[in-house]
Amino acid sequence: MKKLLKVATFTLISLNYSQLVLNSLKLDNPTPKSFGIVLVSLFVLNLLVDPVLIITTISAKGLKALVLHTILTAGVIYALTAFLASFSVNSIRTQDLLIFKDMLPSVSLPGLLSIGITALFLCVIFRFLSWLGAKK
Repeated sequence: MKKLLKVATFTLISLNYSQLVLNSLKLDNPTPKSFGIVLVSLFVLNLLVDPVLIITTISAKGLKALVLHTILTAGVIYALTAFLASFSVNSIRTQDLLIFKDMLPSVSLPGLLSIGITALFLCVIFRFLSWLGAKK
């Protein structure tokens, strides 16, 4: 029960922080039901990804685990966009950067790349919080 609550909390925190920083996931008509479906699907993925990685003899730690977790999360986000009519992924827009008097223009990333970056951001935040909350 304690692990379920921890994973649910970390999933909610990573989802909210990703929305705050990237603002790429969009619910057209935000209802508690549609937000709950998104949250529960990411919760189930985050709950089951480590046991699946251990069963397939891949370590649950390290870069391989992060890459596979990111791919699975991107797949779940892509499936949610297909099955939920009110759920979509906005293109991520970078801001203009001024570095050493050189201006880097803003860039708008396409949808599939936005899904990948959002999934990577969600996984990194979730794994960081899991690392902080692990008992030694």
